[in-house]
Amino acid sequence: MTIDQLCALFARILGLDEILPADNFFDLGGHSLLAAQLVEVLARENGVAVTVDEVMAHPAPKALAGHLDTTDAGGVGVQVSEVP
Repeated sequence: MTIDQLCALFARILGLDEILPADNFFDLGGHSLLAAQLVEVLARENGVAVTVDEVMAHPAPKALAGHLDTTDAGGVGVQVSEVP
């Protein structure tokens, strides 16, 4: 999953046209229920296991991507990279 894909997913969940990699999910109107929705969509559509606590600790797409890149994402083995 790329940072651009995470940006698109964050924007979709937040009902925005687009967001930048450093944009904070919660500063843009996100809250715990939307974070839970993000977690569910990441798991269902992308096979990425992440918790609401992890989204809260890494609320920007770039930060969450970096976190996922350093963990096994719940055994999924996600490779996160930026698209040029």
